[in-house]
Amino acid sequence: MRELSGGFTICPAAEILKHEIDAALWRLFPDQIDPRNITPLKLLGKGLAHASGRADFSLKLTPELRKQLPLKYQQAIDEMFQISMLSGVAPFGVAPRWDSSGPESTFMKHLHMLHDKLRIVRAEERESALYAMAMLSILGDINAALDRHRVSKQLFDPLGEKGLRSFIDDLPSIRVEMHLSREWIKNTSLQAKRTELNDWAQTAPMAMYSDVVVAEKLLADLLNRSGLGLKARVITDVTDLPRVLVAGSVA
Repeated sequence: MRELSGGFTICPAAEILKHEIDAALWRLFPDQIDPRNITPLKLLGKGLAHASGRADFSLKLTPELRKQLPLKYQQAIDEMFQISMLSGVAPFGVAPRWDSSGPESTFMKHLHMLHDKLRIVRAEERESALYAMAMLSILGDINAALDRHRVSKQLFDPLGEKGLRSFIDDLPSIRVEMHLSREWIKNTSLQAKRTELNDWAQTAPMAMYSDVVVAEKLLADLLNRSGLGLKARVITDVTDLPRVLVAGSVA
């Protein structure tokens, strides 16, 4: 994928959410927020620094090593580091061991909970629960945005549940997560894999910003179901990209 992309990467999901919250707050409180202070969104960039959101994310060589190694060797080592960090595979093809106590496992348990707990409740209660979970998951980000714009948190008090739902719906990446959760709950035969967290958190938001997204079959099926209003065309075979891109440019 790195070779196909030419080294281009997308920004972290957290940066997308930061921009979305800023923009949604401005639309909600236009008299309180200066649109010039909305966090800009730069989806595409180069390398690990952009993908991590950290401009200083690079391999650090000591001054002694820099003196000893010719520049071309320094560049080759940095290239290996970049590939390893972006792919998750160590140099020479050593794959990382999965941490069963990590965030991937936690997200799998969350998906199991959606089936076990929310499928059995009434539709309106299920919707309220999904909105509440979405709000709790980004509450820290919302508070940080309000502090950044020096806006009182009390402005949210009069909104009520209906207003808070509208605010959540105004966040494209969260709207995708809500859609995926609803579709997941509908089918109890779906089995969560440890790749779900990365698929949902990284691939899914791009469906709202990209022209074309290549995803595995289950995620593509969930994204392509009606009601979401995707910007992207979601496909499952990377070899279809040239045809889809050419057709899109002609259209």
